Formats: sequence, C-alpha cells, structure tokens
Amino acid sequence: MNDEIFDGVWRRAREGRHCAVVGRSRTPITRAAGGMLLVRVTCEGPRSTWGPLEEARTKIRSLLGEPPDGGRRQRALLDPSPRARLLGRMEAPTLEEGLVDACNRLADRSERPAALVIDGGDAADDATVRALARLLRRPGWLRLPLVIGIGSRQSAAAKVLLAALRAGSGEDAIVSADEAEQRPEAAAELASGSGGFDWSKLPADSLRVLRAGAAIGTVFEIELVGALLDEPVHDVLDALQRAVDLGAPVADGGEGRISLPPGATATLNAMTLPSMLTWWHRRLASLLGPASGLTQTPAPTRHDAPEPTSARTPTPAVSYHELFDAPAEPVRTEVDPRPRRPEPVVIPAPPPASRLPPRPVTTGELPAPPPAPPPAPPAPVAAPVPTDAARAAQHLRASRDPDAACEGYLAAADEVATAGDDARAAQLALEALDVLDRLPRSNARGVLRARALVHAARAQAGSAGDDATLADALQTLEAARAALPPDPPSELVAELAAAFAAVCYDIGDAKSLERAIAALTDATRLLLDAGDPQRAAQLLNDQAAVYLRLGDPVRAMSLLERSRQIFEDVRRGRPHDPVATHELAETDHLIARVLLHARPRPGREKDAYALGVDYGLAAERAYRAAGRKRDLARVWETLARLETRRERFERALEHISQAAETQSAIGDVTGLARTTAAMADVLVARGEGERALGVLAESIALNVEKGSPIGLAFNRRAFEALRARVESASGTRDEVKAAVKRLGQHLEAAEQKLGRLVLPGDATA
Repeated sequence: MNDEIFDGVWRRAREGRHCAVVGRSRTPITRAAGGMLLVRVTCEGPRSTWGPLEEARTKIRSLLGEPPDGGRRQRALLDPSPRARLLGRMEAPTLEEGLVDACNRLADRSERPAALVIDGGDAADDATVRALARLLRRPGWLRLPLVIGIGSRQSAAAKVLLAALRAGSGEDAIVSADEAEQRPEAAAELASGSGGFDWSKLPADSLRVLRAGAAIGTVFEIELVGALLDEPVHDVLDALQRAVDLGAPVADGGEGRISLPPGATATLNAMTLPSMLTWWHRRLASLLGPASGLTQTPAPTRHDAPEPTSARTPTPAVSYHELFDAPAEPVRTEVDPRPRRPEPVVIPAPPPASRLPPRPVTTGELPAPPPAPPPAPPAPVAAPVPTDAARAAQHLRASRDPDAACEGYLAAADEVATAGDDARAAQLALEALDVLDRLPRSNARGVLRARALVHAARAQAGSAGDDATLADALQTLEAARAALPPDPPSELVAELAAAFAAVCYDIGDAKSLERAIAALTDATRLLLDAGDPQRAAQLLNDQAAVYLRLGDPVRAMSLLERSRQIFEDVRRGRPHDPVATHELAETDHLIARVLLHARPRPGREKDAYALGVDYGLAAERAYRAAGRKRDLARVWETLARLETRRERFERALEHISQAAETQSAIGDVTGLARTTAAMADVLVARGEGERALGVLAESIALNVEKGSPIGLAFNRRAFEALRARVESASGTRDEVKAAVKRLGQHLEAAEQKLGRLVLPGDATA
C-alpha cells in the first residue's frame, strides 16, 4: 500500500479526526504510524461474547494502568423492573459510554498522539456496527480518533459505517486504498481466497497447526491453537514460522493472533477429516467455556455478609391511611380478587439503629482443617485460554450439539446484558433462536426460547423510537410467555414478569399499568405455589411501584409491608444471606421513596416525610454494613430530597455531599447527575436559584465529557423542574430568566452531540 496514503491517514488522526481506509490489503493498517500510540482490535474472526469494542475498552484501561473492572457482572445495576424505576436504578453505562469514557481519558493523558484502530470493519457484527455508527455520527463525542479498516465497500456493515462517517466527518474522511484498483493482479489473488498458495506443500507440523487454526476461524490465537493441540506455544510459533518461510499468506500483527486470507479457512477445513473437525470443535467448546458452565443460568454468588445490625422486628407505628388518601376507585384486575378498599394496614416502625454485635471471643483453639481437596488435573501445556461463552457456543453448534449451543449463546447474552449492551445480548439471543427454529419443540427448548425472547424484547424497549417500539417489545414478551412450558423455572417467571411490567410501566397509560399489575399478580401466585417466596416478594415490590404510578400509595404501602415481612422471615432463617439482607434494605428504601413521591394529606406532610427518613436511614445502615457504595449513595439522595421537603436544608446538603463524594470515587456519572438534580432542588428551595443554575451547568459539562446521554436525561429533568419554578415565581429578576435560557441552550447543544434520551415518565417533547 502506498506510504503517501498512510501519511494522510495518520496526519488526520494526529489532528483528532476520524478516518476510514477502504481496500483489502495484507499490509497491517498500523504501518508507518509515525510514533503514534495505537490501540488495535479487529472485527474479523470468531464472534466473541463481548466484541471488539469491549476489547478496545479493556486494552485502553490497561494502558491507563487501571485494574480490570467488575462492573459488567453487576446485574442488579441493570434491573429493568418497575421497582428499579422507582429507585432510579438506571445508571449502568451503555457500551458506547464506557468506551467513550476510556478513549477520552487516553486522549487526555497520553503524551503522544493516540488513535483507536479497528480492522475489518466490513466484517463487524450488527451490535458493533450500530455502536460505531452512533459514535461516528456525533463529532466531538469521541475525542480519540478512530481509524477503521474496511476491506470491501459492498458489505452491509461497510455501507452503514461509511454513511455514518460521511454524516459526521465529511467525504474526505474516507481514504481509498483498494489494491484491486492499484494492481490488477491483486483482484485475482483476492478472488482465489489464498493468493494461489498450495497449502498441501507445507510440512506436516505446519499444516497441522494451520488446520487447527482454521477450525477456530479466519483469525485465531496462537495460545488457543497450542491448547487445542496440547503443544507448547513456542512449537506452534516454530511451525507457523516455517509456513511463512515457505510463502504461506498469513498475517501476524504481533499480538498473538494470526489472520488467514479470505477463503483459506474453507480450503484448510476441506483438507481435514470431518471427524477430526468435530472433535476439535468439541475440544474448543470445552476450552472456551466448560460445558458445566453452559447448562443453566448461574445462581447469584453468595459471600459472607456482615452480622445484621438489628433484629428489625416490625412493630405497629402509624396507619398510612392517616397519611394518604386512596383513590376513589383503585385499579382492579381480573386476577386481583382483593376488595376495592383495602383494609387499614399499619406501617411497621423502621428498625432502630444499633451497634454491631461484639466480635466472638476465641478460645485459642484452631478449627479442624477442612478435608483435602481432590488432586488438581495436570496443568495444560499452553497458557490458559480466557473463557468466551459465545465462541464456545459456535463450536458446540459446529460439533452438532445444538441444545448446548443454545445454552452457550444465552449464557453469553446474560453476561453482556449485565453491562448494558442489550443490542449485543439480543444478537446472541437471535443466534440461539436460529438454532431453536431448526429443532423440534420441547419443554426444555421452550425455556430457552423464552429466555432468548426476553433479551430481544429488552433490546426493542431500549431502542424504542429508533428501530422498534414499546409495543414491539410487548409483543415479543407475549411470545416469550407463550413459549413457557407448564412448569417453568421460577427465576425465569420472575424475570419475564418484571420485564413485561417494566415495558408497561414505561408506556404509562392506565390500561398498560393494569396489564402490568395483572402480569405481576399471576407471576407472584405462581412463585408462591412453587415455594419461592423471595422472588414473589420482589414482584410485590414491583406491583407497589406500579400502584404508586397509578396514584394509589395506600395499596403500594400495603404490598411493601407484605414483601418486607417475607424478606424478614427469609433472613431470620438465613441471617448471613446477602441476597435477603439486600432485598430487605431495598424494601426499606422503596418505602422511603413512596413516602417521598406520594402526596400526603394536608397537615400530615411532615409526618410522612419524617417516616420516610426513618426508613431511608434503616436502608442506609444495611447498605453501609454490606459495603454497597452505589446503593448507599442512592439512598443518600433519597434522604436529601426528604429532608428538603421537611425544610431541613443543611441536613439535606450533608446527604448530598456524601452521595456526590461516593459517586465521584466510584465513577458513577449518572448517579452524580441525579444527585446534582437533588442539590438544585435544595438550592431553589433555599432561594438560591442562580447557584442551582451553576450546579446544573457543571453537571451538564461533566456528562458531555464522560459521554453520558443518560446523565443528560437527568439533567434535562432537573432543568425542566427548575425552569417551571422560575417561570411560575413572581418577581424573578430578568438576569435569572436570561441565565435559565442560556442553560437551556447549553443543554440542547449537549443533547445534539450525545443524543437525547427520555426517562420513563418524562415528556417526549
């Protein structure tokens, strides 16, 4: 490839501008980078669970000296249920936000010009294409320049990426480096797939290594080949070196990955015994994702929890009928046989604070040693291979084990869904559905189909207004419910009901909310009949959130009391169970939120808010004891809002300061946006509107810097509330009105850059 072409590419990258290099070449795109710091990933080769953009983020974090983050496995952060909506638990970053944050920090901290190089953009999967297209269409969001290698303009992925690049950066961002145009004989070489090379002339050991690599894919890892063949890595490298010396057309970017030319995998696979290929695929599935880990959704990991901070035995306090008016006609559903007017229910008094129990006194006697573990298997010859459920599933499918392949795809979908990448989760789920569509139906496969459809529905709900609608998501969830066998797993019943209710909650009209109540009630009864009270109690909390949105705080509080009692009973039987402890704390937090959002009777406002503070403090103690910093910051925000309603502004600001400090430390950008909104409320209530405008302006700037559209959505919510107060207040100075107008323009500019998201319950204008 002409060096002048590369000179232009890197000159553009040094200026911070994105670029695409179009044209198939065996020359690495990183050639002649002129001392730039390049982070390189490829979209070619086997489709992994996380994809190339997550690989890029991980590499950048390593360059920055940051430890691997465990955020992508914290599933609770992405709970889509109505109770999560009430708690505002929407702060997990999207795939693009996480990548943008890492890339921008590298651009700021690198002492030399840096760029992210993505090879094989024309082979990118749909989720990667969509994410890249969103980045490319928003100039200024990603400050680290992208250099995308595209082999052919004709693929669907290439067309989308090039159109996005033109829209964001102009036609001159596309550089043509097509060898078929520059050198006519290159076209024939590319069409042959192997450049006319005769693979059969290679030595036996070299051919064996390349056959094994071809079984992995067009791009394969040297360590994985070594593990597959039970050979040391240096022997694999020696065999590859001899192949290259004999003219084999393979490419090595120096990162332990070998690329084969187009069509070479088919040629090498055709030279391998089918039985050998099948055995290799089974072996690769075992190496990339042990079969025992693909048979079912893993149960939540349990760790030792701190001792309970109090007995937490509820005692009667005050009837919430005294605090709230129930609606004249509470919502009824066909599956809700309870009376129209619920009997008065008493709110349990929040548990009192108490000291931690004393440390146990030791006698000096050591406990008996545990039994010796079974002998470990022999260490593998090659280095350990990172697990990858999606790649394991591909090999299971190739080895004619379709049911295990479906499990693998869904295990991968579950994993990426924890990181907020619903588009990739849906893509993996569609792979599972494609396998299932070719198989006879059975109860076990009905469970797999339902799990896959839930992932697809979440992606539809997440992209509502773009590629799908909330109605599409509901239709998909109905199909998931229809796929369930007569005796489905309780965890799937709960997950499906919560997802269905969440979509109905987001739609928000009375009919949809009634459907949510009906679905949750059905699932709650099924779970209770199945002997799973803890999951049933979670759905009671979901129902409470829906009833609150329907304007019935009395019914909401009744349900929360019932769920709280269940969690108390569970924890009494398992005092060290962190799941039960967390659920109990979350229920206390939900009660505090209900008391914040519901409208008390005139004259009883302070009583309601004081009770909310008591429950919030109970949740705070539990979260603090368990070390749950994100939840702790969230409950501080709730306490700040309650104290603001009580006009205890200094106490409210103390809670806000605690929340902001914690959220800054853990990098919770969206949580900071919510806390900023709470701070603005306090300042406005104190008559400090101008200071509130400054706080919001700083938060908007932070969310632009971090690339957080969700954070901007919370900024928008706070701004609209602030603007309404300013417009309705008499005697507002003209300069304050002008400052509000300028802040609105600043927010609109930020939303144009990152995109505007609408939070559930907000106006869509």
